[in-house]
Amino acid sequence: MARFLPDAPLFHVSAASGAALAGFLLADGFGRRRWRGHLIGGLTCVAVTLLGAWFGASIALAFTASGHAGATLSDVVGNAPFLGFIAIADALSTSLPVAATWAIAMTLVQLWMRRRRGAQPT
Repeated sequence: MARFLPDAPLFHVSAASGAALAGFLLADGFGRRRWRGHLIGGLTCVAVTLLGAWFGASIALAFTASGHAGATLSDVVGNAPFLGFIAIADALSTSLPVAATWAIAMTLVQLWMRRRRGAQPT
């Protein structure tokens, strides 16, 4: 899988940018109370991960395609969701530390947003 990914700096910048944008767009799904809140939070974790992978792959592929003469934006948009999903599936299924880090990070986001929702407005 690593041979298909862009260089490390571009990969990290595009992954972080995609994750930040997805998290910003779907932040309202985190931090709700009771069992419905946990269900919504869990679904939001999956949605943020997939959307962030799509955005990150789109950014990385756009930069990579800009260096190739025959590449078009439609190629980038058409391949990004698939490649983003494959990168996520590969990372989570082949590396226990990656899966554990993802689960811990998503749990901490849920708890942090729950705390933020419970805070009194100042």
